[in-house]
Amino acid sequence: MARDAPGRSRFRSLGAVVNEARERHAEKRARRVKQPWITLKFAVGITIAIVGYSCYVYIGRLCVPMIRRDGGALGGRGMGIAFLVVFVLLTFMMTWAYIKVVFTPPGFAKDQVENANTPNYNASLPPPLSQPDDSHATTSNESTIGIPYEATAKPSTDSTVVTTHAQPPSVHARPPSAPPIPVSENPAQGSKAEGNNVHRPARPKQEKHKPKVKHTHEDDPRMADWEPRGLTRNPPSLPVLDPQYRYCRRCNILKPPRAHHCRSCGACVLKFDHHCPWIGQCVGAHNQKFFFIFLIWGCLFCLWTLSTLIGLNAKNDSRPGKSVDPEHIVVIVLSGFFSFFTAAMVVTQASLISINQTTVEHLGSRTMKERENDMLADMLSPWKFLAKRRVRRHWDAEWGRIGLEGNLWWQGSISKHWREVMGENPLTWLLPIGRSGTDGVNYCRSDLEISSARDLINTISSLIPATASPNFHHTAYNSTNMRAPTTSENGGGLHTPTTSASAPEKQQQPVHLSSADVIALEHQYGAHKLTATLRTATTRCQLSLTVRWAQTLERRVWDPEGREYIDMLSAYSAVNQASSNLPSIPLRSSLSTATPILFTLDNPHAQKLTLSSRAFYNSVFGQFAQRVTEIFGYDMVLPMNTGAEAVETGMKLARKWAYERKGVPDGQAIVFSAAGNFHGRTLGVISMSTDPESRGGFGPYLQGVGPTFRDGDAVRTIRYGVIEDLERALQLHGKNAAAFLIEPIQGEAGIVVPPEGYLSKARELCTKHNVLLICDEIQTGLGRTGKLLCCQHDNIRPDIVLLGKALSGGVYPVSAVLADKDVMLCIKPGEHGSTYGGNPLGCAVALTALDVLLSENLSARAEVLGQKFRDAIRAFKSPLVKEVRGRGLLNAIVIDESKSTKGRSAWQFCLLLKSRGVLAKPTHVNIIRFAPPLVIEEADLMKAVEVIKQSLADLDDLDDIPDEAEREKGFKDEISN
Repeated sequence: MARDAPGRSRFRSLGAVVNEARERHAEKRARRVKQPWITLKFAVGITIAIVGYSCYVYIGRLCVPMIRRDGGALGGRGMGIAFLVVFVLLTFMMTWAYIKVVFTPPGFAKDQVENANTPNYNASLPPPLSQPDDSHATTSNESTIGIPYEATAKPSTDSTVVTTHAQPPSVHARPPSAPPIPVSENPAQGSKAEGNNVHRPARPKQEKHKPKVKHTHEDDPRMADWEPRGLTRNPPSLPVLDPQYRYCRRCNILKPPRAHHCRSCGACVLKFDHHCPWIGQCVGAHNQKFFFIFLIWGCLFCLWTLSTLIGLNAKNDSRPGKSVDPEHIVVIVLSGFFSFFTAAMVVTQASLISINQTTVEHLGSRTMKERENDMLADMLSPWKFLAKRRVRRHWDAEWGRIGLEGNLWWQGSISKHWREVMGENPLTWLLPIGRSGTDGVNYCRSDLEISSARDLINTISSLIPATASPNFHHTAYNSTNMRAPTTSENGGGLHTPTTSASAPEKQQQPVHLSSADVIALEHQYGAHKLTATLRTATTRCQLSLTVRWAQTLERRVWDPEGREYIDMLSAYSAVNQASSNLPSIPLRSSLSTATPILFTLDNPHAQKLTLSSRAFYNSVFGQFAQRVTEIFGYDMVLPMNTGAEAVETGMKLARKWAYERKGVPDGQAIVFSAAGNFHGRTLGVISMSTDPESRGGFGPYLQGVGPTFRDGDAVRTIRYGVIEDLERALQLHGKNAAAFLIEPIQGEAGIVVPPEGYLSKARELCTKHNVLLICDEIQTGLGRTGKLLCCQHDNIRPDIVLLGKALSGGVYPVSAVLADKDVMLCIKPGEHGSTYGGNPLGCAVALTALDVLLSENLSARAEVLGQKFRDAIRAFKSPLVKEVRGRGLLNAIVIDESKSTKGRSAWQFCLLLKSRGVLAKPTHVNIIRFAPPLVIEEADLMKAVEVIKQSLADLDDLDDIPDEAEREKGFKDEISN
């Protein structure tokens, strides 16, 4: 850079200094080419020679003389045999792991992604974080630090050249992203650095080496009072994953996250860790596990060889006339060096796996700090240590704001990181078998913005009032009072009254509707179900906007006439936490002194939870995903809305897994289910159904799903609870079977509990035939059967778990599909999704529902109360009760209608229960389901039991069932409509 005046120091802008350093580094990198095969494998030959020589010396010159009891032996026969066995075992394990790591490719991006054109560059993106060397050869026309990426058009002068920005800088080739210091604050940035251009001296192309020049500004009088408040570090953010940073010109692909180009191998490697000459290739996503296992066994091999040789020779050297074998000394030196080397590598790799970083990513963060220190030293004089300290503190504060050392891939759990690399089963972590838990393409980026977490905390905290209001008033908007635009008298134009800008007028009390009014409106305007329904017209029918959540042990509902009921249905197990049926009744918790949680849709705090879709990040879903995966022990969750959506998503996921992982031919994947199932009412789901009412008249159906299979010329059905049927189906069609979808307890079929051990045997069969086991826990999960998941009664872990209903406590439609990464990541971004899936409001509601479920220990409560319910009903000997079955608080009473002297049905029995204050409903004609909320008081449950007993005794004694004529008339009117 030219002098400003004679006798004054030479100045350079920070961008020019860094740019020149980058160019020199780029020239060095450009000279590197792909290494030939012989060069890559030369170190492998050296490794084999060293191991072979060590084996020869240890076995032939140490163990064999000891076993033969030669005169010069260093020990007895027993010691020789023991040493030989241990040495052979270590050698075998090390060799096995070495063979696996040498012959297992690290995973190449070109095999996973398609070729791509050069992406368009976004000039608005900020410079990304510095990372180590990557595939992009940095040229002189790349952007300097802190300079936007637009191409410039300023003409060059005689002694300077203008740096243009036709291409973006590589995310890994550029130094730390510190914006330039404004001229007003940094006098070192001279007048040559204007706009988006950096003027620097023209450098002759033939010059290969430039002298190192210290660029300080201590002589500038303007530096006396300057403080580096304008120098900031840009943290890594989404731009480092943007296509313009991920494009590799050599491979002509968009590299997946964490993939980098290796010049030695000449390809982009998935989850590139480093190029290891000792194995002759890179360490990447597919062989990192074997590399780490090789390091462990190699370290043990070297340590054993070193310790035994030193110990025996030291003991032998003390004897008169004995000398140390020179070949022992050679092996001691080699094993000592490699013991230290491999031990250091084991520690390093273990620490990196724990924080989910690769070697190249870790070195990148260290290089960034070193370069930043060089920048400070280059900009500030040595005695400006206080200013340096302020800058470092400012930078560190920014860095701490985004997580541990800028780690984009921290997932919040060390165990998850280890399972991702080493596999799910810790017992196989020291064996070079299986494969890594990641495909090297799909990675979950951690949410680095703490502001999002703070927004979540503030939002959730604001939903809990500081004091509990003794009375809760429902507020409803009257749409008829909203002022609409009217035609003005002046010119006939539209005139909007000034009051239209205000909020809609509020009514403190809703319009009163009787039960008959509600039923009439539904009959007239509602699409009707073709099954008999008890229409109790409870409060929830008319107050559907404002919902009161409570931690409570009371569970009752009132209809508009003030009649009180005990709910024994819980909206088909959707309101386990007793939330959706009581919007206008204040509830108190007798288990804790916590303030009742008020959650209303017209609450201004709830309005902050805006729908963003999954096109953008929101502040709540990440917290929900972490919480739900930690509770149930799975890697990932795919959020949906309804149970049927979750089921179909699980089917899609299983089929995709079968095609990509299992190798099932395209279009031939089968998803088996069991007869009597009910998984929803969408077309894909009813294709699996055997229920004529659910299935009839909706064909054609989805192929390759359901409980039927072909056995020779016959078509057989997998019966629920009959393990032999499933075994035969998988024996014949297991090669193309993707999954077996099962309900741990069939709910709509009549609370059918499978035989003891059925699910565990199904798990064994699925594992044997490499078939995914999908458990539909939408109705049975979340504490309903006395366990968090019903499948836990059989001590099994499904491959995919489906949740819904009570996941949100019945307040908001929320469902979820849980699976590990090897299954979940088969679906690539854009292949599946839901506009409302994972929305902030639903996630916030689900988080609260899960907290209620766990804090009140509702699973254990359901187990105890459910057993008491069944015992009490069984103790009442009634000829009408054919069977009592269930688990937890999901139970059924099978009514033997043939034993009724008046031909009374289960439906009439439910009408009698309703007239006496207990709500229940039959399923499958003569089976009555009893599934009260998990927070029901034991006294209320026992009261319901007494009502059930008395109603069983009175069913045949009554001449008329209360309300039977009115209900039957309503039902017939509904069918006729």
